[in-house]
Amino acid sequence: MDALRSLARGEVHIAGMHLYDSKTQEYNIPFVREVLSDKEAVLISIGVWEEGLLVPLGNPLKIKTIADLVEAKATIVNREIGAGSRMILERQMELEQVPASAVQGFEHTVRSHQDVATAVISGIADAGISTASIAAMFGLGFVPLHSSRYDLVVLNSYLDEPPVQQLLGTLEHRFVKSQLEILGGYDTSSLGEVVASI
Repeated sequence: MDALRSLARGEVHIAGMHLYDSKTQEYNIPFVREVLSDKEAVLISIGVWEEGLLVPLGNPLKIKTIADLVEAKATIVNREIGAGSRMILERQMELEQVPASAVQGFEHTVRSHQDVATAVISGIADAGISTASIAAMFGLGFVPLHSSRYDLVVLNSYLDEPPVQQLLGTLEHRFVKSQLEILGGYDTSSLGEVVASI
């Protein structure tokens, strides 16, 4: 949401996002419509990534669900309010009927996926919400919870600007796709496709 609001204020040319609206069962589009209500934009797919819980390698606490975190008295780190990862965690907690007060560390927030991994590696937390690619990058275990579509949002008024064209042009290169595949946890079959015009 922070990236989208920065785009609306004219602070950036492109915003990356992976937000899921459970009411409409759509990715990103409802949020773009809300925040950019008076602007025209396109959403360009980067791919679909797996999000879930980062845990120590081997998953020593045998975590499979949010309820397992509570039962094991595990401590987590969370992402900031408005982060897509936090929204996934909150939706999963709602599905499993686990109140925030039951999850140790729910209010302990960090600002990036790398910060989540560092907290788990250092033992500050037993788990944290992030992506399969971050788990692979940091040598951590991963418990999948949800697949999210990651889009780039570009205002129509910026589409013809050379830096934007240059960045979007890189999406067509095989190298970019191969690098995402090397990271793991990405489905890049829709890489570079315009998924919506708002």
